[in-house]
Amino acid sequence: MAAFFIRDLQIWVSYRLSLFLDIVGLVGTALAFFLLGLAFEGYIPPMLEQYGGYFPFVIIGIAFFGFQSNGLYGLSGSLREEQLQGTLEPMLSSRITPLSLSLATNTFSFLRTLVRAVLFLVLGALVFSVDLSSMNIPSAIVVLALSLPPFLALGMLSGAFTLAFKRGDPVRLVYGGLSVLLSGLYFPYQLLPQPLQWLAHAFPLTHALSGLRAALLNGASFSEVSTQIIWLLGMGVVLLPLGIVALKLGHRKARRDGSYAQY
Repeated sequence: MAAFFIRDLQIWVSYRLSLFLDIVGLVGTALAFFLLGLAFEGYIPPMLEQYGGYFPFVIIGIAFFGFQSNGLYGLSGSLREEQLQGTLEPMLSSRITPLSLSLATNTFSFLRTLVRAVLFLVLGALVFSVDLSSMNIPSAIVVLALSLPPFLALGMLSGAFTLAFKRGDPVRLVYGGLSVLLSGLYFPYQLLPQPLQWLAHAFPLTHALSGLRAALLNGASFSEVSTQIIWLLGMGVVLLPLGIVALKLGHRKARRDGSYAQY
């Protein structure tokens, strides 16, 4: 895992222009949604009043959406890149386990996303006057920590399809798209029709963002985010074993077919 972390760090810092553009993109994204939030300045929908308006609501979503993206796309993207470079077969011929592989390919990206999320919050507070004075950091840390296992498990399921079928990953295509629409990333999921609101509860991102917004914008205590904590804990307990088993099956199929080097 240390070797993967050092490798990814060296790659990241070696592309200085990309690093600079990443920072510019962060500022540009915040500015774009700040200007969009001005459209709601004259009228704040009741369900957004508790967050202080649209911009504080959406900036929390954007800041922490990257954790799901890393979990969902990190492993499968890494496996796909190793396939194209021809290094997947020797890597997976080692004694690395599926769980270790998943953690190793996501460790640096999760750390980078954490730094990005903190910068987003600092930018929102200092430049765009987002009120974070009442935030409850311990509650936010617990919610974020409990959201990582289900995100990681979804990445394992996606990685299993990448190993077995190379392309056509339904987890990324179906889950990735629906989660953006239904999980309250850009607008409260309570605006959706009732059946879609029920479906929204099946996505870990829904409960992660709800808990993080409550903790960071409203100073919610552990008891006040207990519903989100229970949902995320349950999803992690269910999805993580499924992800590990699926990744093992994907490895087994690729070994049996001798398709590690194929893409």
